Amino acid sequence: MNWIRPLPSNPLDVIGDVHGEIQALEELLGALGWTDGSAQAQGRRLVFVGDLVDRGPDSVRVVDRIAGLVEQGLAQVTLGNHELNLLRQEQKSGNHWFFGQEEKTREGQLFDSRLASSTERSRILGFFKTLPLGLERSDLRIAHACWDPSSVERLRNPPSGDICAVVEHWDRQTDQQIRAAGLAHKAKLESAPYDLRDPQYTPPLLKNVGKEELMRQSGNPVRVLTSGTEKLANQPFFAAGRWRMLRRVPWWDHYEGPLVVMGHYWRRTPAMGPPPPSQERGIFEHEHPFAPMGAGHAFCVDYSVGRRYAERLHGLSPFQAQLGALRLPAEGEKHPVILQLGTQGHAVEMHG
Repeated sequence: MNWIRPLPSNPLDVIGDVHGEIQALEELLGALGWTDGSAQAQGRRLVFVGDLVDRGPDSVRVVDRIAGLVEQGLAQVTLGNHELNLLRQEQKSGNHWFFGQEEKTREGQLFDSRLASSTERSRILGFFKTLPLGLERSDLRIAHACWDPSSVERLRNPPSGDICAVVEHWDRQTDQQIRAAGLAHKAKLESAPYDLRDPQYTPPLLKNVGKEELMRQSGNPVRVLTSGTEKLANQPFFAAGRWRMLRRVPWWDHYEGPLVVMGHYWRRTPAMGPPPPSQERGIFEHEHPFAPMGAGHAFCVDYSVGRRYAERLHGLSPFQAQLGALRLPAEGEKHPVILQLGTQGHAVEMHG
């Protein structure tokens, strides 16, 4: 399997994490000209950065819609961490719809997610198994969370097998290193007194737990591209159903190379105001919400549409979280870059 694949030279519409928000997807495709055929007539192509599913009302319809575009030769998709969770049959916060189970939010209310049938689950997994981890051309790189050159090179010469076999291969290697360092035993003893899934009780920073998690994350190139790079946090925080000892790293501050477009990191629209105390606090602290990051070599196109489930639960209207698309020119051309958020377009000044 080729996990790093070529992008076409066409002008591109790169769409951020969709997270089951079918209405937002259809509205954005309409605004981009994919409903009336004008985008196709201009020779444009679509790229989705992954995390098509979870939390939103209809992940099944989202996957079917995007799979249809891929089948027509109009779109490409990179694998996100949420797709990887389903491929590995890992039940996590926001994805119980896939396993045919209702699920409650932290506030005790049900997610309004349509449950998948067994036939739909099989169809969805079949599509996910075809997806690459990265896409590239001379002026552009696309991955779900991170373009780490050393991880990309490892993925150009991967072990054999499907994506689950590849993940397990590198996980086994990391497990050996963790055992050799004695970290597994230390982390187990350290975490024993605490329930790390209880949001009501804050544990201390468990450094051995964090070091073990860091080795598992950084040692597997699949996890790096789908979940990004991390470091030991200053204090634990609760996210995605458990207490975390690692915080995300703005890898783009030190990246040099062609433009990278990714999703994963929940960027905030101006209407959303400042971030709450969470993993994302500080990661976009010095970035304008409509600007490239770091030295101008990276752009996150995820504008937190995955939070719309919470906005619906609180009766918020109109939605503040948006589904975004970065409209890029053809390879080698210098036409203006436009950030499309719903029906509104914003000029993006690319630099660096």
